[in-house]
Amino acid sequence: SRAIVNTLVVLAVSARCLAAVAAEERAAATALSQARQVLKQGDRAQAKALFLDVCRKYPNTRQAPAALLSHAHLVLPTDPALAETEFRTVATSYPVSPEAPRAWLRVAYLRLKTNEADAPIYLRIVADQYPGTVAAQEALFRLGRLSIRDKDYEKAAEILEAAEQVPGSDWTKSQALVHTGEAHMFTFLATRDRAELDKAAAILLHVEDKYPKQPRSIMQGRVDIARLYAFVGQAADHGRRPRSTMLLAATRSLRWTAKLWCTYATILTPTISPRCMSRLKTLRCSPRTW
Repeated sequence: SRAIVNTLVVLAVSARCLAAVAAEERAAATALSQARQVLKQGDRAQAKALFLDVCRKYPNTRQAPAALLSHAHLVLPTDPALAETEFRTVATSYPVSPEAPRAWLRVAYLRLKTNEADAPIYLRIVADQYPGTVAAQEALFRLGRLSIRDKDYEKAAEILEAAEQVPGSDWTKSQALVHTGEAHMFTFLATRDRAELDKAAAILLHVEDKYPKQPRSIMQGRVDIARLYAFVGQAADHGRRPRSTMLLAATRSLRWTAKLWCTYATILTPTISPRCMSRLKTLRCSPRTW
Protein backbone atom coordinates (compact mmCIF):
# COMPACT_ATOMS: atom_id res chain seq x y z
CA SER A 1 0.00 0.00 0.00
CA ARG A 2 2.89 2.34 0.73
CA ALA A 3 4.21 1.78 -2.78
CA ILE A 4 0.82 2.69 -4.22
CA VAL A 5 0.69 5.86 -2.13
CA ASN A 6 4.21 6.84 -3.28
CA THR A 7 3.22 6.25 -6.88
CA LEU A 8 0.13 8.42 -6.53
CA VAL A 9 2.19 11.19 -4.94
CA VAL A 10 4.70 11.06 -7.77
CA LEU A 11 1.91 11.21 -10.35
CA ALA A 12 0.29 14.16 -8.61
CA VAL A 13 3.58 16.06 -8.46
CA SER A 14 4.30 15.25 -12.11
CA ALA A 15 0.87 16.50 -13.15
CA ARG A 16 1.44 19.76 -11.29
CA CYS A 17 4.86 20.16 -12.90
CA LEU A 18 3.46 19.53 -16.36
CA ALA A 19 0.67 22.02 -15.74
CA ALA A 20 3.20 24.60 -14.55
CA VAL A 21 5.39 24.02 -17.62
CA ALA A 22 2.39 24.35 -19.92
CA ALA A 23 1.33 27.58 -18.21
CA GLU A 24 4.85 28.98 -18.55
CA GLU A 25 4.96 28.05 -22.24
CA ARG A 26 1.63 29.80 -22.83
CA ALA A 27 2.79 32.92 -21.03
CA ALA A 28 6.04 32.96 -23.01
CA ALA A 29 4.18 32.48 -26.29
CA THR A 30 1.87 35.37 -25.45
CA ALA A 31 4.79 37.64 -24.55
CA LEU A 32 6.66 36.70 -27.74
CA SER A 33 3.58 37.37 -29.84
CA GLN A 34 3.22 40.81 -28.24
CA ALA A 35 6.86 41.63 -28.96
CA ARG A 36 6.45 40.65 -32.61
CA GLN A 37 3.31 42.74 -32.89
CA VAL A 38 5.13 45.79 -31.51
CA LEU A 39 7.97 45.20 -33.99
CA LYS A 40 5.46 44.93 -36.82
CA GLN A 41 4.11 48.32 -35.82
CA GLY A 42 7.61 49.80 -36.21
CA ASP A 43 8.61 50.41 -32.59
CA ARG A 44 12.02 48.73 -32.65
CA ALA A 45 13.18 50.06 -29.28
CA GLN A 46 10.13 48.73 -27.47
CA ALA A 47 10.34 45.46 -29.38
CA LYS A 48 13.94 44.96 -28.29
CA ALA A 49 12.95 45.44 -24.67
CA LEU A 50 10.07 42.98 -25.00
CA PHE A 51 12.18 40.31 -26.70
CA LEU A 52 14.80 40.64 -23.99
CA ASP A 53 12.08 40.41 -21.36
CA VAL A 54 10.93 37.07 -22.79
CA CYS A 55 14.48 35.71 -22.59
CA ARG A 56 14.89 36.79 -18.96
CA LYS A 57 11.48 35.71 -17.67
CA TYR A 58 11.13 32.44 -19.59
CA PRO A 59 14.66 31.12 -20.28
CA ASN A 60 13.60 27.47 -20.24
CA THR A 61 10.76 27.72 -22.74
CA ARG A 62 10.69 27.00 -26.46
CA GLN A 63 10.11 30.71 -27.11
CA ALA A 64 13.37 31.82 -25.46
CA PRO A 65 15.72 31.07 -28.40
CA ALA A 66 13.31 32.71 -30.85
CA ALA A 67 13.13 35.83 -28.70
CA LEU A 68 16.91 36.02 -28.30
CA LEU A 69 17.45 35.50 -32.02
CA SER A 70 15.03 38.33 -32.80
CA HIS A 71 16.76 40.60 -30.29
CA ALA A 72 20.13 39.82 -31.88
CA HIS A 73 18.81 40.78 -35.31
CA LEU A 74 17.53 44.08 -33.94
CA VAL A 75 20.82 45.07 -32.29
CA LEU A 76 22.94 43.90 -35.23
CA PRO A 77 23.01 47.25 -37.11
CA THR A 78 24.21 49.21 -34.06
CA ASP A 79 26.18 46.61 -32.08
CA PRO A 80 27.51 43.72 -34.20
CA ALA A 81 29.64 42.40 -31.34
CA LEU A 82 26.64 42.03 -29.03
CA ALA A 83 24.62 40.49 -31.86
CA GLU A 84 27.32 37.88 -32.50
CA THR A 85 27.43 37.05 -28.79
CA GLU A 86 23.68 36.54 -28.72
CA PHE A 87 23.73 34.43 -31.89
CA ARG A 88 26.34 32.22 -30.25
CA THR A 89 24.23 32.00 -27.10
CA VAL A 90 21.24 30.81 -29.10
CA ALA A 91 23.32 28.17 -30.87
CA THR A 92 25.12 26.86 -27.78
CA SER A 93 22.39 27.18 -25.12
CA TYR A 94 19.58 25.85 -27.33
CA PRO A 95 21.39 23.48 -29.74
CA VAL A 96 18.30 21.40 -30.60
CA SER A 97 16.00 24.35 -31.25
CA PRO A 98 15.01 25.34 -34.82
CA GLU A 99 16.82 28.64 -34.27
CA ALA A 100 20.23 27.05 -33.59
CA PRO A 101 21.33 26.44 -37.21
CA ARG A 102 20.15 29.90 -38.22
CA ALA A 103 22.12 31.41 -35.35
CA TRP A 104 25.32 29.58 -36.39
CA LEU A 105 24.71 30.78 -39.94
CA ARG A 106 24.52 34.38 -38.75
CA VAL A 107 27.77 33.94 -36.83
CA ALA A 108 29.38 32.66 -40.04
CA TYR A 109 28.08 35.63 -42.04
CA LEU A 110 29.44 38.08 -39.48
CA ARG A 111 32.83 36.35 -39.56
CA LEU A 112 32.81 36.44 -43.37
CA LYS A 113 31.96 40.13 -43.35
CA THR A 114 35.07 40.87 -41.31
CA ASN A 115 37.19 38.44 -43.37
CA GLU A 116 37.85 36.13 -40.44
CA ALA A 117 39.62 32.90 -41.39
CA ASP A 118 37.40 30.74 -39.16
CA ALA A 119 34.14 31.61 -40.97
CA PRO A 120 34.05 28.31 -42.95
CA ILE A 121 34.22 26.40 -39.66
CA TYR A 122 30.81 27.72 -38.64
CA LEU A 123 29.36 27.00 -42.07
CA ARG A 124 30.61 23.43 -41.75
CA ILE A 125 29.01 23.14 -38.30
CA VAL A 126 25.64 24.00 -39.82
CA ALA A 127 26.08 21.60 -42.74
CA ASP A 128 27.26 18.69 -40.57
CA GLN A 129 25.12 19.07 -37.45
CA TYR A 130 21.85 20.15 -39.09
CA PRO A 131 21.66 18.17 -42.36
CA GLY A 132 18.56 18.50 -44.46
CA THR A 133 17.64 21.96 -43.18
CA VAL A 134 17.34 25.18 -45.14
CA ALA A 135 20.26 26.54 -43.12
CA ALA A 136 22.39 23.54 -44.14
CA GLN A 137 21.56 24.18 -47.79
CA GLU A 138 22.62 27.81 -47.44
CA ALA A 139 25.80 26.82 -45.59
CA LEU A 140 26.82 24.36 -48.32
CA PHE A 141 26.14 26.99 -50.97
CA ARG A 142 28.37 29.49 -49.19
CA LEU A 143 31.10 26.88 -48.72
CA GLY A 144 30.99 26.15 -52.44
CA ARG A 145 31.35 29.81 -53.31
CA LEU A 146 34.28 30.12 -50.93
CA SER A 147 35.95 27.17 -52.64
CA ILE A 148 35.52 28.93 -56.01
CA ARG A 149 37.10 32.02 -54.48
CA ASP A 150 40.02 29.89 -53.31
CA LYS A 151 40.29 28.32 -56.80
CA ASP A 152 39.55 24.83 -55.48
CA TYR A 153 37.11 24.17 -58.30
CA GLU A 154 36.79 20.41 -57.87
CA LYS A 155 35.82 20.79 -54.23
CA ALA A 156 33.48 23.65 -55.12
CA ALA A 157 31.61 21.55 -57.69
CA GLU A 158 31.23 18.70 -55.20
CA ILE A 159 29.89 20.95 -52.42
CA LEU A 160 27.54 22.88 -54.73
CA GLU A 161 26.10 19.65 -56.13
CA ALA A 162 25.39 18.56 -52.55
CA ALA A 163 23.75 21.94 -51.82
CA GLU A 164 21.39 21.52 -54.75
CA GLN A 165 20.21 18.16 -53.38
CA VAL A 166 19.25 19.51 -49.94
CA PRO A 167 15.52 20.31 -49.58
CA GLY A 168 14.95 24.04 -49.30
CA SER A 169 14.78 27.17 -51.39
CA ASP A 170 14.56 26.81 -55.18
CA TRP A 171 16.44 30.09 -55.42
CA THR A 172 19.43 28.63 -53.57
CA LYS A 173 19.18 25.41 -55.57
CA SER A 174 19.21 27.27 -58.87
CA GLN A 175 22.15 29.40 -57.76
CA ALA A 176 24.01 26.27 -56.64
CA LEU A 177 23.47 24.76 -60.09
CA VAL A 178 24.73 27.91 -61.84
CA HIS A 179 27.82 28.06 -59.63
CA THR A 180 28.46 24.36 -60.25
CA GLY A 181 28.57 25.16 -63.95
CA GLU A 182 30.90 28.06 -63.25
CA ALA A 183 33.22 25.80 -61.23
CA HIS A 184 33.54 23.46 -64.23
CA MET A 185 33.99 26.47 -66.52
CA PHE A 186 36.85 27.80 -64.40
CA THR A 187 38.40 24.32 -64.30
CA PHE A 188 38.33 24.23 -68.08
CA LEU A 189 39.90 27.67 -68.36
CA ALA A 190 42.65 26.55 -65.97
CA THR A 191 43.33 23.11 -67.46
CA ARG A 192 41.86 23.20 -71.00
CA ASP A 193 40.23 19.86 -70.25
CA ARG A 194 37.44 19.41 -72.80
CA ALA A 195 35.50 17.19 -70.39
CA GLU A 196 35.11 20.18 -68.05
CA LEU A 197 33.89 22.28 -70.98
CA ASP A 198 31.22 19.69 -71.73
CA LYS A 199 30.12 19.55 -68.09
CA ALA A 200 29.88 23.33 -67.82
CA ALA A 201 27.86 23.65 -71.02
CA ALA A 202 25.52 20.77 -70.08
CA ILE A 203 24.78 22.33 -66.69
CA LEU A 204 24.41 25.95 -67.74
CA LEU A 205 22.24 25.18 -70.75
CA HIS A 206 19.70 23.34 -68.57
CA VAL A 207 19.22 25.83 -65.73
CA GLU A 208 15.99 27.03 -67.34
CA ASP A 209 14.68 23.46 -67.67
CA LYS A 210 15.20 22.65 -64.00
CA TYR A 211 14.23 26.02 -62.48
CA PRO A 212 11.89 27.83 -64.90
CA LYS A 213 10.59 30.13 -62.15
CA GLN A 214 14.03 31.54 -61.28
CA PRO A 215 14.64 34.21 -63.96
CA ARG A 216 17.75 35.69 -62.37
CA SER A 217 19.48 32.31 -62.26
CA ILE A 218 18.44 31.67 -65.87
CA MET A 219 19.91 35.02 -66.89
CA GLN A 220 23.11 34.32 -64.98
CA GLY A 221 23.44 30.96 -66.71
CA ARG A 222 23.01 32.61 -70.11
CA VAL A 223 25.70 35.16 -69.30
CA ASP A 224 28.03 32.37 -68.20
CA ILE A 225 27.43 30.53 -71.48
CA ALA A 226 28.31 33.73 -73.35
CA ARG A 227 31.45 34.13 -71.25
CA LEU A 228 32.38 30.51 -71.81
CA TYR A 229 32.15 30.76 -75.60
CA ALA A 230 33.92 34.10 -75.61
CA PHE A 231 36.80 32.91 -73.42
CA VAL A 232 37.28 29.62 -75.18
CA GLY A 233 39.28 31.04 -78.11
CA GLN A 234 40.89 28.29 -80.13
CA ALA A 235 38.77 25.63 -78.42
CA ALA A 236 35.51 27.36 -79.35
CA ASP A 237 34.61 24.63 -81.82
CA HIS A 238 32.64 22.91 -79.04
CA GLY A 239 29.94 20.77 -80.60
CA ARG A 240 31.90 20.79 -83.90
CA ARG A 241 30.67 24.29 -84.75
CA PRO A 242 33.11 26.86 -86.21
CA ARG A 243 34.45 29.59 -83.95
CA SER A 244 32.51 32.34 -85.72
CA THR A 245 29.25 30.45 -85.09
CA MET A 246 30.11 30.02 -81.42
CA LEU A 247 30.93 33.70 -80.97
CA LEU A 248 27.68 34.61 -82.72
CA ALA A 249 25.81 32.33 -80.29
CA ALA A 250 27.61 33.99 -77.40
CA THR A 251 26.67 37.45 -78.66
CA ARG A 252 23.05 36.48 -79.11
CA SER A 253 22.96 34.91 -75.68
CA LEU A 254 24.39 38.02 -74.07
CA ARG A 255 21.99 40.31 -75.97
CA TRP A 256 19.02 38.12 -74.97
CA THR A 257 20.15 38.25 -71.36
CA ALA A 258 20.56 42.05 -71.51
CA LYS A 259 17.03 42.34 -72.86
CA LEU A 260 15.68 40.34 -69.91
CA TRP A 261 17.75 42.39 -67.48
CA CYS A 262 16.26 45.59 -68.96
CA THR A 263 12.76 44.25 -68.36
CA TYR A 264 13.64 43.05 -64.86
CA ALA A 265 15.32 46.34 -63.95
CA THR A 266 12.43 48.41 -65.30
CA ILE A 267 9.78 46.46 -63.40
CA LEU A 268 11.52 45.61 -60.12
CA THR A 269 14.26 48.22 -59.84
CA PRO A 270 12.97 51.56 -61.11
CA THR A 271 15.83 53.37 -59.38
CA ILE A 272 18.55 51.67 -61.45
CA SER A 273 21.14 54.20 -62.61
CA PRO A 274 20.50 55.75 -66.05
CA ARG A 275 24.05 54.92 -67.12
CA CYS A 276 23.59 51.24 -66.32
CA MET A 277 20.24 51.12 -68.13
CA SER A 278 21.76 52.86 -71.14
CA ARG A 279 24.55 50.27 -71.34
CA LEU A 280 22.03 47.43 -71.11
CA LYS A 281 19.84 48.91 -73.84
CA THR A 282 22.86 49.41 -76.10
CA LEU A 283 23.89 45.81 -75.61
CA ARG A 284 20.31 44.65 -76.17
CA CYS A 285 19.66 46.58 -79.37
CA SER A 286 22.92 46.45 -81.32
CA PRO A 287 25.60 43.84 -82.06
CA ARG A 288 28.76 44.35 -80.06
CA THR A 289 32.31 43.10 -80.35
CA TRP A 290 33.82 42.20 -77.02
